[in-house]
Amino acid sequence: MSPRRRLALRNAALATFGALSFYACAPTADASEGVNGESAAPSADRGPASTLAKRGTHASGITYRYPRDWELQARGGGVLVPNDAPRDEQGASERYLVLGFPCADAASDLVLALFGAESPFELEGAPERLGSAQRFRYRASDPRGELVADAYVAIDDGVAHCLVGSGPRAALEARAPLARAVFESFECSAPERDPRVVGSWFHGRSYASERRMTFEADGTFVESSPSDGSTKTGTWYAADDDLTLVPLDGASRTLTYQFVDDALVTLDANGARTLWE
Repeated sequence: MSPRRRLALRNAALATFGALSFYACAPTADASEGVNGESAAPSADRGPASTLAKRGTHASGITYRYPRDWELQARGGGVLVPNDAPRDEQGASERYLVLGFPCADAASDLVLALFGAESPFELEGAPERLGSAQRFRYRASDPRGELVADAYVAIDDGVAHCLVGSGPRAALEARAPLARAVFESFECSAPERDPRVVGSWFHGRSYASERRMTFEADGTFVESSPSDGSTKTGTWYAADDDLTLVPLDGASRTLTYQFVDDALVTLDANGARTLWE
């Protein structure tokens, strides 16, 4: 895997995968302990595939099914939380993320691609073959006990399609058959791209703050700042008011967007509003 492709893969994944970095340092409930010390271990799953009663979509083109008693959270249609997941004051400590990002190479170095060189997560054992897909198990230690992550990965036509679960080891192992059923329900199509976003957009009231964004119909974008000569290129998706930017050599991000008259208005995760004309 080339250094440039590895960096692009890592940044694309980390855009949606920030939750795992949080779990690596935040207090996390033990798999057998609920908010008030009550049992919160996952219930036995009944015939995994037959319980997938809900349907979700991801802007990268993934359509999937998930259990009736799981909650779909976060933007971009990609964070799933079982209702009986172990919880503490920080919320659920077990969750599953749907990811799709450009990847031309085989999934042989996902420990670096997903978590970064300085992450506390490391690969545990050899990947498990699941037909044309693979399952990678990662582990990390935190003050309250060992955390693990399972990454189910398939690469098709230059795009990696993933389901990544994170949480206490016992919780993930108990839920593994159901997680695999969710992953095997993936149906992949062309990414969603709102045609209204296509075009060139300008922001800034002075030369120092000027920024330009150009979104092409083929899914590529160019972001430039004339004041410092910087330029970023990458891939974009847009659906359900979420605009996801996946640059080749920088941190990816998802913005909320809307149109006001003829202007494009974006809102980042911190609530900062940007007007593009």
